[in-house]
Amino acid sequence: MNINQLKYFVALAEELSFTRAAQRLHISQPPLSKQIALLEEELSVRLFNRSSRHVELTDAGRIYLYEVKAILARLNRAKARARAIEEGMEGAIEIGLSGSHFLGLVPQLVAHCNQEAPNINLVLNEMRPCDQVQALLDRTIDISISRYQANDHLFRSFLLWHDPLVMAMPATHPFTSRSHLKMRDLVGERLVLLERESSNFATGFHTLCTQVGIDLRKCQVVAEVPAQLYLVEAGLGIAVVPRSTTLRLPSLQTRPLEDVPLSTDVHAVMRQDNRRSSLRRFEELAKHFCERAAGAFLIPDAESSPTTLPTH
Repeated sequence: MNINQLKYFVALAEELSFTRAAQRLHISQPPLSKQIALLEEELSVRLFNRSSRHVELTDAGRIYLYEVKAILARLNRAKARARAIEEGMEGAIEIGLSGSHFLGLVPQLVAHCNQEAPNINLVLNEMRPCDQVQALLDRTIDISISRYQANDHLFRSFLLWHDPLVMAMPATHPFTSRSHLKMRDLVGERLVLLERESSNFATGFHTLCTQVGIDLRKCQVVAEVPAQLYLVEAGLGIAVVPRSTTLRLPSLQTRPLEDVPLSTDVHAVMRQDNRRSSLRRFEELAKHFCERAAGAFLIPDAESSPTTLPTH
């Protein structure tokens, strides 16, 4: 049995004439008759009652017609979806990201993609930055939204938006009288830090703290940026975080740090060998959205004008 046989069967069942069915299929009558006979032989079922002047469906043929038309419709939908995926208009994209990105531009980016390409399903997987690289290697995610960039034989990346570091603090903290801060100003302060091994940034920042003489034993340590901010909001310390994560917490004040050689710019990282068209479509939409929205969204207020850090 093959698809052509099913199409021949439907044409004959609808026309009830070998002549008209053959004309509709743009073939001669003998191949049509042969294929219908082969189909009936394979099914061990008579689908048509034939006479020299008349063709009609049997009861089995009517049931078979109903099922075959449903199958062919499914095949047509499958073909249309496959073409849509090839054109980047459909498909599931697994995205790995940390909780901090939900405080920034990611929700708006996802909403933009859903509007512009509703048949591309963006599946968000919250995970630690240190786990996202392995997930890319294992192909359990297609994209990592990360605060690092990678361009080598395994991975490629593109910038989503700049996201400078700031010091987040309660409105009552003495540092709010300052226009900017330096790392040495943090000595003696109660800091809320990310776990050292949670990301490349956390590892680097722990090293900087040690270099300027900050006693890490007196710091609160948490796994995610939202936890840092909630503890700061509760008055349990201050924290160095990407600026975008503070924009939904108006109770907090922020000031830029001048001498932190670490980047928290946001990148989309993917495998070099993952060239699915839906990923190309996502990249087009993401770049367009970020060019239009990121600048306005991350504009600093008059008191706090963070300096964009260099990309590493």
